Amino acid sequence: INISKSKNGYKVNTRKGTFESKVVVVNTDAYSLYFAKSLGYGKEFSLIPIAGNFYFSKQMLNGKVYTMQDKKLPFAAVHGDPDIHVSNKTRWGPTAKMSPVLESRNFSTTFDYFKSASLFRLATVKSFLVILSDMARFVFLLKNTLYDIPIVGKYFFVKNAQKIVPTIQARDLKKAKGFGGMRLQRVDTKTHELQLGEGKIIGDNIIFNMTPSPGASVCLFNGMRDAEKIMEFFGGVYQFDKCKMEDDFGGGCFDHDKKVISENAYVS
Repeated sequence: INISKSKNGYKVNTRKGTFESKVVVVNTDAYSLYFAKSLGYGKEFSLIPIAGNFYFSKQMLNGKVYTMQDKKLPFAAVHGDPDIHVSNKTRWGPTAKMSPVLESRNFSTTFDYFKSASLFRLATVKSFLVILSDMARFVFLLKNTLYDIPIVGKYFFVKNAQKIVPTIQARDLKKAKGFGGMRLQRVDTKTHELQLGEGKIIGDNIIFNMTPSPGASVCLFNGMRDAEKIMEFFGGVYQFDKCKMEDDFGGGCFDHDKKVISENAYVS
């Protein structure tokens, strides 16, 4: 896929054809920064490549349960949950290790990662050193390297699962092959800070969403904000019914002062 500027907006070249659009929203997680940089945006950002893997056990949980999160590592808390793709199993993880790719287990994307991360800039190198010299993060990465060692890794990892189910043993765990993915964490090379959670670059009639694994927590909110921004891009030609969306998904419609303007809405 390639995105380029055109006379009327943007041209998107894909294997299934070429598309032209006045407005584009790029929701490609790890690749969003790659496309942004190809168009001259987001040059101040880099990426730390964190790959998440999982273990399986027999079914021990009926819902998702998280361990406590470290405020420096809010993306990394181990949790257990039933996997919707594999019946009668509980999924444990993620483990996290550095892997210089944009797509998990796809080493052909290594070059794309290097282009996105701008690793040869002095500001990027300095930012990585500042972030990884933090003791909590260094210990975290060291531990997670042990978790992914074949055969013996589960003996190191099981202590995390025991915080949720104290009776679980290492022998109950098997590597969940083919599960997991990349959660590339943004780095602001101007401030040398790790930017956790959702991220967005807004350009000229184009939006790049760089949120790793947003889940239910921010995906609808991101969609709503993008819809509002797209309406701005089109200069009022189209209308977005924000109230209708809030009523459909939130059980009510609110005004900006948090007052109920729909009988189905409640204020906590």
